[in-house]
Amino acid sequence: TRTGVRSLGLEPFARSDFTWGVTSVALPAGVDATELLRLMHNEWGVIIEGGQDHLKGRIVRIGHMGWVDWADITGALHALAWALPRAGGYTAAREYLENALAAYRKGLEVEPGRAIDAA
Repeated sequence: TRTGVRSLGLEPFARSDFTWGVTSVALPAGVDATELLRLMHNEWGVIIEGGQDHLKGRIVRIGHMGWVDWADITGALHALAWALPRAGGYTAAREYLENALAAYRKGLEVEPGRAIDAA
């Protein structure tokens, strides 16, 4: 998911010391986080969460704990890419799904819990 987020021109909020169960995404200035979450849910059925406390409105959190497959990843990334410009952001990304799937496939090749350079 981190690779797909970067391919959208967004940056993971936690650039180091991140967890494997959630990807937190820093939102650019001008993006209405509440509207982004609403659009993703209402239009695509994708539910992710916003930031809490001082991060409210500044980040969104994409959970991927438990059973997560390529459809979950691509669905969340597509909904994010679709909703981002409608919530005040911008992306000219074209290959974000391909990049995310390549990282996902690479992750399947290594033992569980081992860090992967491309993912």
